[in-house]
Amino acid sequence: MKIKLLIAALALLLTTIVEGQVTLESNAPNFGNYVGFDGTSAIPLPIQNRGFREIDISSHGNNKFAITELPTWNGLGGLTRTDVQRTTMGLTGQDPLAWSMLHLFDDNAGALPLTMQRDWMNVGVSHTANADFMYSGLLERPTGGGLRTDAVIAWGCQDGAGTADNFRFIFLQSNFNGADQGRELMRITPWGNVGMGNSFNNNLQPARRAVVHEEDEDPAVLVYHTAEYIEHREAWIIQCFN
Repeated sequence: MKIKLLIAALALLLTTIVEGQVTLESNAPNFGNYVGFDGTSAIPLPIQNRGFREIDISSHGNNKFAITELPTWNGLGGLTRTDVQRTTMGLTGQDPLAWSMLHLFDDNAGALPLTMQRDWMNVGVSHTANADFMYSGLLERPTGGGLRTDAVIAWGCQDGAGTADNFRFIFLQSNFNGADQGRELMRITPWGNVGMGNSFNNNLQPARRAVVHEEDEDPAVLVYHTAEYIEHREAWIIQCFN
């Protein structure tokens, strides 16, 4: 009898020390139930998966959030890191696509060619939507004198005359107009031309290395390179208009 009481006491002690909450398929929630600690917790909430590198969070039957870890990341020039974190948000059943430490994935992004990924994408944020992408972050590059780090904004991948993916600077005001793209202040085209002003679009791209527009489509300043020789040298031209 004493042995049975001891076993019952140990079982009660274990259920008190090792607390947890699990769920099953088709489990109906009860009001007030939650996963986690209540307001009396004095320690952080640990979420662990010690046996595997990935943690998936799903809703409505689709994987929405994935946290994983690369055993080894190989960058430029033999640069390596171990146990590198990768976090992807926005998955709808796709495999984790994290190109950097944080990857934001549009639900309708489509298949993005892996050839767009670069080994140096690591400490930064990457985005994919409509089979296009953008990366903003750091580029670590070993040199003969040590390690150099550049700040990088990279995007792609259409560069056609009427379908170009541009890098645009846009100013917004609080007009509550969801269809308003805002006032464009400057754009950089995929072929490196810079346009300043609010009248550019995919049908009116800056045709020179640098074009400054006033409020209309008339150029105020053009900066471009010419192959014509001036005093026996190629020249850059700055052309101003009244």
